[in-house]
Amino acid sequence: MTANYNAFAIVLDDVDMRKIETLDKNYRFINGSFFEMPESGYSNIYDE
Repeated sequence: MTANYNAFAIVLDDVDMRKIETLDKNYRFINGSFFEMPESGYSNIYDE
């Protein structure tokens, strides 16, 4: 449990914040196509 509290001790400086700002914010690890049910009228419900 102490390890969980140690996560709050992380400090990000300006360089770290600039690197984070450059990350692609529109990336999906899973596109969700396995949730589609074409037989029910739900297909291509994602913006890809």
